[in-house]
This record gives sequence, C-alpha cells and structure tokens, in this order.
Amino acid sequence: MDAYVLASVGYNLDIDDILDRFESHITAYREPEATDIYTQQVLSDEYARFWYKLAKYNLFREKYPYGFKCLIHAFEKSVKINNVLLISNCSGLLERFRVHADPETLVQYQSMLLEVWKNEK
Repeated sequence: MDAYVLASVGYNLDIDDILDRFESHITAYREPEATDIYTQQVLSDEYARFWYKLAKYNLFREKYPYGFKCLIHAFEKSVKINNVLLISNCSGLLERFRVHADPETLVQYQSMLLEVWKNEK
C-alpha cells in the first residue's frame, strides 16, 4: 500500500479506488509491536511515514478533513519518536495547506509544536 501512495504523489496518480478497496485495512492499521528496540524504532518510523504519505496524497487531492487527520497522526508519531526530518515535513505540509485547516487541527498542531520545543531543551 505504501508504494502505491508514494507513486501516486510523485506522479499525480489517482489511487482512490485502491484506497477505497483497502479502507478497512487502513482504518484498522495500528503500529505493530516489537520486542527489541531497533525493530520498534524501524516500525515506528515506517508507521509515521505511511500516515504522512497518506496525508500528502489526500491534501493534494483536496480531501482536507481526512488529509489533516492523517497528517496529525503522522505528526504526533514523529514527535513521539523524535524523527526531526519527518517533524519538519509534517510542519511544512501543514503550512502549505494551512488555509484549509479547521481550528481544531490548528490547535492540535500548535500543541505538538510546543511538545517539539519542550523536547529540544
């Protein structure tokens, strides 16, 4: 699924039919558990990247409510695992589409930015 989303964004492809077909799997997608720290780090990173890519696809397709939901999910996970590049990408994507964000999304975003600044100390 991740490859479809990545290709669709890069080549402006419509994968809505594929996403619709796998909607129940996407909705049920939870971060896998791992016993060792290395595997957990890798899985957490992939999990955050998946939601970021899905957010990017939806935002560029003007599906703002779902796109922002995915973006907030990716941003929260990125902050939790302290993935600086993904935090930056999520911030940039939100700023790109800020005009379409509802007030609740902006409040969540500001809250996460405060968390990032706290972690910086």
